Amino acid sequence: MRTRGVAALASGLAVAAFAAAGWIAARAQEPGAGGGRPAASGTVRGRVQVPAPTKKKARVSVRYPGERGAAQKTDQPTQFAAVVYIREKLPAPTPAPVGRMENKGLTFVPAVLAIQVGTTVEFPNRDDVYHNVLSYSSTKRFDLGRYPTDEKRSVTFDKPGVVRLACEIHEHMRGYIVVLETSRFAVTREDGTFEIPGVPAGRQRVAVWHEKLSEERVEELEVPAGGEATLSVNLAAEGG
Repeated sequence: MRTRGVAALASGLAVAAFAAAGWIAARAQEPGAGGGRPAASGTVRGRVQVPAPTKKKARVSVRYPGERGAAQKTDQPTQFAAVVYIREKLPAPTPAPVGRMENKGLTFVPAVLAIQVGTTVEFPNRDDVYHNVLSYSSTKRFDLGRYPTDEKRSVTFDKPGVVRLACEIHEHMRGYIVVLETSRFAVTREDGTFEIPGVPAGRQRVAVWHEKLSEERVEELEVPAGGEATLSVNLAAEGG
């Protein structure tokens, strides 16, 4: 009798272990399993060609206390990087991430920053002159006021859209923050290339933003699980 009981118990444990292993395997295939990246995902990579950048010389004279030198010069690029992103809505991460755009060399560095909704962006002043970062964009209107070297101010961006930045003191300065509802995005490198990993497999809509475009460009791609999809956009050939 005892032998039969032990055998039955062992059989029951084996069935339970088999069922648990099956459940774990099934969970591994669910989107979002394993730290937020879908198990069935791929990578989107490619290149966005933009017109060759030109340099705009800017002469800066002393206007506020703390500025040094009556004839500082800077090279402000007149062409900017592109932002490529997957057209999907994802909840803002918790805790909210922090981005950074520096005032450095009398320019915004980086000149283009892509973030997800809910991100707080810091604007440290790395120059030995005052800066005053502001925006009149409907997505986020703000004015940080004048602040000196090694100080920083911050802004939280709570709605999607494009924010054009300026400096009240240095009128040549321009920058862009692209606020997105997805965490799957990339800013193009200097040569125009980009890479977006962890894109859910299947048919995806991929958008391209650039400051020369009147509206974003949207392409459809088939993203293979464990593979790559490529996107090539030539804005230079189209005149921007």
